[in-house]
Amino acid sequence: MRSPKRPVKDSDEGVSATVGTIMALMVFMFLFGMIQTQYVPVAMKDAEANHMRNVEAQFGTLKEKIDTLIMLNALNYSSYSPITLGSDGIPVFASQTPGFLSFIPSKELVNVSLVLNKNVSGSVETERIYGNTSGKIELYVPNRYYVPQTYIYTCGAVILYQPSGAVMRAEPGFSIVNQSGDLVAYVRSIRLIGEEMRKSGTTTEGIDSSLIYTYSSSASANRTEFLNSTLWINITTSYADAWETWINGTLNENGLNYGTDYTVTKVVTNSNVIPNTCSITLRIINVKSLTMQRSLVEITTGEL
Repeated sequence: MRSPKRPVKDSDEGVSATVGTIMALMVFMFLFGMIQTQYVPVAMKDAEANHMRNVEAQFGTLKEKIDTLIMLNALNYSSYSPITLGSDGIPVFASQTPGFLSFIPSKELVNVSLVLNKNVSGSVETERIYGNTSGKIELYVPNRYYVPQTYIYTCGAVILYQPSGAVMRAEPGFSIVNQSGDLVAYVRSIRLIGEEMRKSGTTTEGIDSSLIYTYSSSASANRTEFLNSTLWINITTSYADAWETWINGTLNENGLNYGTDYTVTKVVTNSNVIPNTCSITLRIINVKSLTMQRSLVEITTGEL
């Protein structure tokens, strides 16, 4: 005869293990979400901001080294300037932010001409002086947490562009002095040449700058000779607001009045790109003399 079966008792051991696993996963997901939403954005914003500050310093160094080559007329030397393309990420949680470096010798054009009229032996003589500048080195960084920014070296200046507009961070070689209504101008014309280049990533690239030649030319008239003259500067640029703000600020600081002593006109030449390409024409009257320094600089790049 079989003995009667004993009733099976319920056990909570399996349920407890399952609940414990679920709770552990919930805690992990909560901590992971906190890191992703709180720590990562702050840390990445700081990393990208620090990178852009470093890039600004590097572009300032690039300008300084090219200016030094020209000042010393150092034809047998070259200077190296590092440019860090991207910022660091956070392992597992956030990838690096890459940058896009380019050198385009045919972009950002500046043409300068002075038409000087002089009274020589009772007749009017016209003297002209010309110069041109072209080429830009540009780093675009599409930051994901900090403001996307672009730094540009062109025409001896450093420009910062971001969605709110462009500003001049380091001024080009241009000065004008008001001498009792007669204006004396100085222009440094720097033309960049070399093979067009585009690179991307997070590495550090080296910019090699070599001075090919530099020389100065001038046109002037003394007080008895001076009749009138006009200095024309035409700028074809993608950063018109930076140039306009700098032109007006510089000329106003030297006592020139818009409409009386100078005029600035802007025409959009290509609205299909962002930022728009514009042509800026600066006209300054009563310029008694112009000294122009023309320099040709070759640019090459290589990863450091």
